[in-house]
Amino acid sequence: MSSGHARSKGRRWLRYLGWGALAFLGLVLIFVLVRAVLIWPRADLEPILIDEPLELPTHLAQMPDGSGEMAVTEKAGRILRFRPDARKAAGVLIDLTSKVVIEGWEDGLLAIAFHPRFADNGQFFVSYNAGNPRRLIFSRFVMDPATRTADPAGEVQILVIPRAHPNHNGGSLAFAHDGTLFIGTGDGKLHDSSQDRTSLLGKILRIDVDRRENGRPYAIPPDNPFIKAHDGTRPEIWAYGLRNPWRISVDRQTGELWVGDVGGADYEEVNRIEKGGNYGWRDMEGQYCHTDNPGCDQSGMIPPVGSFSHVLIRSLIGGYVYRGSRLIAAKGEYVFGSYFRGIYSMPIGDTGVVTMPDVLIYRPRSQHKRNEGKEIRISSLAEDLDGELYVVDLNGGLYRIVEK
Repeated sequence: MSSGHARSKGRRWLRYLGWGALAFLGLVLIFVLVRAVLIWPRADLEPILIDEPLELPTHLAQMPDGSGEMAVTEKAGRILRFRPDARKAAGVLIDLTSKVVIEGWEDGLLAIAFHPRFADNGQFFVSYNAGNPRRLIFSRFVMDPATRTADPAGEVQILVIPRAHPNHNGGSLAFAHDGTLFIGTGDGKLHDSSQDRTSLLGKILRIDVDRRENGRPYAIPPDNPFIKAHDGTRPEIWAYGLRNPWRISVDRQTGELWVGDVGGADYEEVNRIEKGGNYGWRDMEGQYCHTDNPGCDQSGMIPPVGSFSHVLIRSLIGGYVYRGSRLIAAKGEYVFGSYFRGIYSMPIGDTGVVTMPDVLIYRPRSQHKRNEGKEIRISSLAEDLDGELYVVDLNGGLYRIVEK
């Protein structure tokens, strides 16, 4: 081999090494930038009710009666009331532990919603699991204004849905601007139930809790989409094709209904719900055909407005379109959570399917006593009467989301 050829070969190897080094440095830089975005939060969590030992809190809502009090549900069945500036709860609104059954990790007392005229009628609604036989119950109770407590014996069961499994309950409640009640139900791990319109599972329901009709403790709003169907479709259905809508909310400004749907094999979803809409489960997951059903027929199915790979988000916790004033970074965006990862936001304009959310807080840490320093496990986001947002940590903490 000539010396010239050897030198040429040596220079070629040096170029390869140089390119390899640059590629490696580029990957390191990308990694550093991604980590920087994730680690440097755009928002912060401010602890509230810091001296109250909550046991597996699941949901939070504010009473619309001018008292300023909020109510937090515990998985086993208690509901505590408190002022957000207090360190301890003011008392127990109601104790439903004798009614609530926990047969699986997703069972328990799931959610609470206060009637829009709560200041006048004292009514609030809860969802919970019961056993023997297993069922999902949506009930109404009435608070005594003198004691600010409610009697469990005064329960009126509005809707009872039989269940075969303890998973995929849904169970969220949200009042629409017209006073009707939206209810989110999971598919109960019965995968065909979401597309079966004779079933109430895997659906968004809409009922009128202020009227009775046909022997039911509620009425069907006359503009529900399937009220005149003659094929066995349940008239309570507002939309269908959902897997496990864990937390629904009504945009306080527009009245639009938003749903966070927990993913299965590959994708988590955020859906803006349309009247009569089919959101695809179990034919679709995200904007794609489900892995078990490649080449599915997507005609007539509505894709999500947000579709997030499990690489980014796992177990999506539905949130709210932010209309408050504390969190400028997310003004007018949909703020939501991930049970395992943190708090995110996404634009809500007509931008197609959003696949990359904005990170507000990545893997936040608990600031509460025995769990201090551990990662927060988000069971719910909540909105107060001013549009400010809160986080419920299943480990036992409550937090207000504030600007960083």
